[in-house]
Amino acid sequence: MAQEVRLPQLGKAMKQATIVALKVGLNHTVGKGQILCELETDKATLELESPAAGTIRHIFCAEGQTLDVGAPLF
Repeated sequence: MAQEVRLPQLGKAMKQATIVALKVGLNHTVGKGQILCELETDKATLELESPAAGTIRHIFCAEGQTLDVGAPLF
């Protein structure tokens, strides 16, 4: 079953984040907890983990792109 990964709200005041680095590519197999990308908010740089094991079928973001909370990433 496909699972879309969206940009989570990682802090109460967080409204956006910038993709610093993608750590996976299209059709890569990932495990639960594997790092998908690095995000930069106005307060910190964080790593986003995969919520489940699976295969990356779509990448909706790019390095350097700033996205709103809730935007699809993978």
